[in-house]
Amino acid sequence: MTLQEFEIKHHERWTPSTTDVLMRVASNLSDLHIEKDFFSPKEMDRKLNNLKEYIFDYRDVLKLKRNQENRDRLIRNQ
Repeated sequence: MTLQEFEIKHHERWTPSTTDVLMRVASNLSDLHIEKDFFSPKEMDRKLNNLKEYIFDYRDVLKLKRNQENRDRLIRNQ
């Protein structure tokens, strides 16, 4: 997944840094801690699955970026 695809899918208003992504995850976990008593089990599952999807999608962004950097480094060293 590219960073642009991530931004579109998750409705980011600006290009997020890794720090931004971690802060969003922490914020969502804090919200869930407060909201846990108000959600049904189904709602909680949906929220947690959405948060996991966000994390895994950003992991894919980082993986693609790392692969591109490695490819560029190989090309420069040839």
